[in-house]
Amino acid sequence: MKKVSLFLSFLCCSFSILGQSTISLTFVGRDAVTLNLLSLDSIFINNTSLFCDTSLYQPVTSLTVPVLYVGNELYHKSPGEFFLSQNVPNPFPIYTDVSIYREYGGTLNLVLFDGIGRKIAEYHDVYDKGYHSFRITSSGNKVLILSVFDEKHNKSIKIIGTGLKESTSAIHYTGQIPYFENKTLKNLENSGFHFFLGNQLTYSAYASGYLNKTITDNPTGNSTYYFNMETINPPLVTTTAVTDITQTTSTSGGNVTADGGAPVTVRGVCWGTATNPTVTGNHTTNGGGTGSFISYLTGLTPNTPYYVRAYASNSSGTAYGNQVLFTSAQNPTIPLVTTATVSNIALTTATGGGNVVSDGGATVSARGVCWGTTPNPTMAGNYTVDGSGTGAFISYLNGLIPNTPYCIRAYATNSLGTSYGNELTFSTLTLPTVTTVSVTNITQTTAISGGNVTADGGASVTARGVCWGTAPTPTITGTHTTDGEGTGTFISSMNALTPNTLYYIRAYATSNLGTAYGNELSFSTLPAGFTCGTSITINHVAGGVAPVTKTVTYSTVTNIPGETSKCWITSNLGADHQATAVDDATEASAGWYWQFNQKQGYKHDGTTRVPNTTWVTLIDENIDWQPANDPCILELGSGWRLPTSTEWTNVDATGGWAGWDGPWNSALKLHAAGYIYGVGGLLYNRGEYGIYWSSSQMITSEGYTLAFVSSICHVTQTGKADGHNLRCIKD
Repeated sequence: MKKVSLFLSFLCCSFSILGQSTISLTFVGRDAVTLNLLSLDSIFINNTSLFCDTSLYQPVTSLTVPVLYVGNELYHKSPGEFFLSQNVPNPFPIYTDVSIYREYGGTLNLVLFDGIGRKIAEYHDVYDKGYHSFRITSSGNKVLILSVFDEKHNKSIKIIGTGLKESTSAIHYTGQIPYFENKTLKNLENSGFHFFLGNQLTYSAYASGYLNKTITDNPTGNSTYYFNMETINPPLVTTTAVTDITQTTSTSGGNVTADGGAPVTVRGVCWGTATNPTVTGNHTTNGGGTGSFISYLTGLTPNTPYYVRAYASNSSGTAYGNQVLFTSAQNPTIPLVTTATVSNIALTTATGGGNVVSDGGATVSARGVCWGTTPNPTMAGNYTVDGSGTGAFISYLNGLIPNTPYCIRAYATNSLGTSYGNELTFSTLTLPTVTTVSVTNITQTTAISGGNVTADGGASVTARGVCWGTAPTPTITGTHTTDGEGTGTFISSMNALTPNTLYYIRAYATSNLGTAYGNELSFSTLPAGFTCGTSITINHVAGGVAPVTKTVTYSTVTNIPGETSKCWITSNLGADHQATAVDDATEASAGWYWQFNQKQGYKHDGTTRVPNTTWVTLIDENIDWQPANDPCILELGSGWRLPTSTEWTNVDATGGWAGWDGPWNSALKLHAAGYIYGVGGLLYNRGEYGIYWSSSQMITSEGYTLAFVSSICHVTQTGKADGHNLRCIKD
């Protein structure tokens, strides 16, 4: 800055009918530190008393305006005159005021129009003569026209709004101006700046490279004003670390910690591939002022080093922050992932995982493992989702099949696609394999069973035995034995049983993988104190649509001719009571109809017979009836069984039966209970024929078994799919 003196003279003159007087105002600029004279670029002068202003610019040094006095220098307006003043301030940011003078009273109308002639506000009222003040408000940055009229005059002025504040368009009356009543100022139309001696003036000095300086005074004569100008410093700014780096974009910014004494007009970051980038190259513009800001860099080249600096500018120049170096991301590829070793392998679960060692330059949105029973498993099959991003992760595999080999690979997915890691294999484990041994030595309160652990499933068998209860599928949470460990056969003794009770039993074997159960068997304990010739009561489970428990009491008899050492039940198995005659056709005395190890009750669901193959597990027709499958054992318990064909023949030969028309055996009460022909067949010949099963079999291509046909008193063969009645005997 050239340190030379510049005097800006402000000459004020007053006019009156008697002559003219002037005052001189002089402005001197100095450096605040050295007090050396310096040139002022301009002086802004504001009359805060009358709301008017003017400016002096180098090299202009003076301005002549009237100096107005209150007194004889003011004159009355002529009668009947109408005067509309220009609004102050104009342009206006929020509101502006206008004055209206009339030498008569009456209605006064004010209408405000926008730039295209639309009426946006109006005001009407009756006023006395004199000066009256009105305030105008409007929103937006626009040009307005104020029209004022009465019955004699119509005048308009142009009003300019800056739109710095939103407000409604309106006209308000602010009151009468008594001080100016019946008076006006001379020569107001000659200048926009007016001055009365004693008005308050503010002088604002401007010099390049210095802070603005303002002095306020109420001059009444010649005055000189000295402005000690303070130097403007560059701003202080720091650069923010670069984040969110992609192939072509990134994010940075800065923090303007000091403005250097002058407003920061612009700030941002600049960047380039060479050190110390400036605003002459790539840069952002992020507003002005102090404080932190964010900048977004665009148009970068992939995989390229860049230097970035924040900057801030004020009237003294541009300052730069610290330099930061970063490299844009490379063009993306699919991720790189490895597969972790499988651990915690169990029956149906295992633990795997992987490690995403590189995202390929694009965010990994999903990762996990995929598996299957064939090589190279993909996400088209079973897979997990275990988060996102790079790094190691753990995966939990569920729903596996025991004793099955599997292949497993880790995977990772980004916007370019999915990659897979190395393939590993593993096999799930299995529970032990165990079978249940038939129940023997059944008494009223005890029985003997056991099992055979044929395989340990890959883990040591730590416990084995049998579990039993009065409900199906007993488990080790109920009554059970513990009979050693490991594989092989074992014997189990059951005690504290209830007499004459149906029990279900299963062998079990336990390893650290869990407990496996063998096939389920059932047996009934003997009645307390049972001897042949007394009755036994059995709780049968009658299956069907709605299974129920049916309690049946059976009479027993011995000394049947031909088989005197056997104990027979005297009613059909499952019947509610004994038959009353050989041709008894009642349903209650018919009992159950048995196909080959399949129980079918006529009207078992309460309405019609619906074949139900879920009552008793079916066995293959080419497998002999084993004692464990004998219906008498299943329903009455150990010791009871079906008669053999020989035992039926002995009874027939010695009983002298000659058909249903012959003498009726009053002990066994065999009767014509009918039969069912074929699986799901209909009931035939109830009251006419009675067919009773034997335990003997004849294996033929048709699969027939021997049965006693009571209607003609001989043993013959019949289809295994037919349904016949049963009588049980006990040795």
